Amino acid sequence: IYVRLAEGMVAMAAEDFVSAAQHFRFVESLEAELNDSELLAISNFWNARCLRRTGRYDDALGYVAKGKRLALDAGYAPMAAIMQVLESWLAFQKGKLNEAVRLLQEAETALSVTDDFVSRGNIQSAYGRIARRQGRHEAALEYFHHAIAEYQQRDPQHLRLARSYVNI
Repeated sequence: IYVRLAEGMVAMAAEDFVSAAQHFRFVESLEAELNDSELLAISNFWNARCLRRTGRYDDALGYVAKGKRLALDAGYAPMAAIMQVLESWLAFQKGKLNEAVRLLQEAETALSVTDDFVSRGNIQSAYGRIARRQGRHEAALEYFHHAIAEYQQRDPQHLRLARSYVNI
């Protein structure tokens, strides 16, 4: 199981999302035998990310919802919040901006007490993209600056800084 999860991650790093998803689906196929909500939550989340990267948003939504439920059932609220950020991105892509904001707000609350500066920065960046799509450019700029501050807390040279500067 761990080897297949690792192989899925290696395939994702190589941007071979079809192969990565196959590894994650294999892990998920053993759900009845595993009895490990944490591993299944992780696998469902990464499978959802693979599907998102290949533009299969509806399929990704099913996996992220299952992963989030498994994480919550196992008592991993911060893990579920990270999954909820992906869920909000999928809502954003489908034009459901109010739903995306609601999901982000819930995730933001859950992650506000953590040191997950990358996820917190991603939330601010997502707020910025939503504001930009709504034509609220001043608010978008403010959110992108908040994202930069979060990323810099993790690493002053964090790779996601570039995306925030491009968004600005």
